[in-house]
Amino acid sequence: MKPWSVAVPGVIFLFGIGFGEEMFARGLCFGMLRKYGQRNAIIFSSVIFGLLHLNLYTGKDWELWNAYSHVISAGVFGVIAAQIMIMTRSIWVSVIFHALSDWFIVFEKVIKDDGGLGDFAPYTLWDNLVNPLSEFLIYGPIILFLARVNRGGWPKWMEKIALKWKLVVPVSAL
Repeated sequence: MKPWSVAVPGVIFLFGIGFGEEMFARGLCFGMLRKYGQRNAIIFSSVIFGLLHLNLYTGKDWELWNAYSHVISAGVFGVIAAQIMIMTRSIWVSVIFHALSDWFIVFEKVIKDDGGLGDFAPYTLWDNLVNPLSEFLIYGPIILFLARVNRGGWPKWMEKIALKWKLVVPVSAL
């Protein structure tokens, strides 16, 4: 538990990160690239967003595979944030989503590696290349679902479930 004098500035800092990165990546980059097509704008603004996270791996903290993994992870997150912005037609939902997803930073404890491998064997080149791509397997279905909803509405089976569980009101009742 942190005292209020630390917790409040920490929460403001988290929203500041979400605000700054989203305004640059989604507001400026996506907005400027949208004239080349929405798909291209999503991809290239997400790549730029991912590359923005290289700043954590400069100087003596440089570690190629950690940087690669973080850039891929941030790029995939950028695609989801762009889809959320497009679906809601508001960058503010994306900003709040970003700030809430950064919440783990509050609980993260940095452990410095002493260089010893201990009981662990080093990852192979294949492991280092492929492991970050698992983000696509985890978040890919979410991205595709958001794109589907944005293109043509909810799938019919979801509408039936929502009506059955009375989560929505039928159009005829309006």
